[in-house]
Amino acid sequence: MHTLTDDCSGITAGKWVSFGNVGSADGRFHVTSHLEASYPSISSDAAYSLAGSCLLMEVTDAGNQCLPSWEVFPCKVKLDSGNWMSFRIDNGSIRARRVADGTTTDSGSTAYSATNHRWLRIRESGGMTYWETSADGVVWNSFHRITNPFPVVALRVEIAAGNWAAEPSASTARFDNINLPPSGVDATGPAGAAGTVKELQNHRHVPPAMRATFIQPMAVSGYPNFPTVDWTQAQYERNFALMTSVGIDTVCVQFTVDRDAGEAYYPSAMWPQRSNMVELILNAAEKTGVKVWVGLANTWWWEENGQPGDYAWLTCQLADDKACAEDLDALYGDCIHGWYIPNEVGDQQLANAAYIDPMKWFYGEITAYLHGNFGRKPVMSSPSYFNLTLDGPTYAAKLREVMPDVDVVAVQDGGGYDYISASDIHYWFTHLRNEFRGTSTALWHNADMFSASANTPMPPGRLQDNLQATCGLVAGYTGFSFISQMGPDTVGTDAYWAAYGQYAATYVSHLA
Repeated sequence: MHTLTDDCSGITAGKWVSFGNVGSADGRFHVTSHLEASYPSISSDAAYSLAGSCLLMEVTDAGNQCLPSWEVFPCKVKLDSGNWMSFRIDNGSIRARRVADGTTTDSGSTAYSATNHRWLRIRESGGMTYWETSADGVVWNSFHRITNPFPVVALRVEIAAGNWAAEPSASTARFDNINLPPSGVDATGPAGAAGTVKELQNHRHVPPAMRATFIQPMAVSGYPNFPTVDWTQAQYERNFALMTSVGIDTVCVQFTVDRDAGEAYYPSAMWPQRSNMVELILNAAEKTGVKVWVGLANTWWWEENGQPGDYAWLTCQLADDKACAEDLDALYGDCIHGWYIPNEVGDQQLANAAYIDPMKWFYGEITAYLHGNFGRKPVMSSPSYFNLTLDGPTYAAKLREVMPDVDVVAVQDGGGYDYISASDIHYWFTHLRNEFRGTSTALWHNADMFSASANTPMPPGRLQDNLQATCGLVAGYTGFSFISQMGPDTVGTDAYWAAYGQYAATYVSHLA
């Protein structure tokens, strides 16, 4: 279906069939209502397959939303009059509509925003249909999803608008760029991928400055962790404002369930709730313009006692991760930018041949599940190489073997353990870059920001040297962690934040 493209400069005979008061003007299709009840429309002359494909368009004007019976149906894909799917915009709301065997269902209703819902897309992948929205046609957000309600291999495209009752005045809806997203963007790409993973994959020479940081949910204070699970929204907002001032515009909540403590940091259906940390972070992020990735169910020392090679143990962990993701998507799906797998693999596990296939199975299963069920938002994990049990080429090759489908591999640089220098970091990431070059995985540098031997934040000069060590080798930078190692609220001084800010000022203008 994505092969049906039109810049809407004219309704081409043989491509489109029109009904009622429709036309093209100013490079846009327009559909204007009659005063009586009717639904003018523009329909494709041929049928197209939605399987593995999509229909997207730009809604430049949704008409007069104050007319009680006025409705707009962009991105309509139709098998017949009793089986079709579309967005529906009316009375200031937008929702996902489907009609299956003559039964109508509306889902996901929310306030319509001419800005946030300017671009709309219906996409099919793996037997699921996804409704997605975008402000710019580049970064897509999940709106609704269902198992395909009817066969999707021979559907006609339709754009319709009109009144279900007589109205005192007419209204016009305008549409543009059918399956023509902004230049260089893949129309069929997954929600959230363009502008995040895809952009970074194609831009390997990013400035050596952090765009992201982790938040580790900790209930007690103690180096290098600070209690964050019971913070107020105001505390998160204050820290996020400090972060964004030095170019850090993304946070990754390392995990949202602590399996060992038996508690969750959101209203979970499976684990007792300690606090609603996730919602407060998302609220603060919305106010400060920060993107949020969320981690799944964590257990400390998961890599011990043979567990990475134990399919039974991994199956239980996988079930918990799936349950956690289902909870989070149901509560906050539209606000989640990406997923994080908190079960981090290190060089010791990669050196054990008996662990390779089980770990590959685990990472493959959870990544496929997240991609297939939640709009294919990007998935990240953060492996380490603290024990130096493998050389650079072997470590890189084993890591790639275990994580072939993870979108972002943010490798921890080990600098916080004091025995790894900037030259060591350059060595390891050179081999990582060589291994991941040309793949669909984006390689990030996850910089340590602490000195383990001194129990203090890392000296600013050393952090800067470590970041510089991977310049030209990676597609992005994150760090562990702003709140515990740089934020004045927890560190007790603004010296580290100010020093990094002076360094980052050289690059911040290039990070947008």
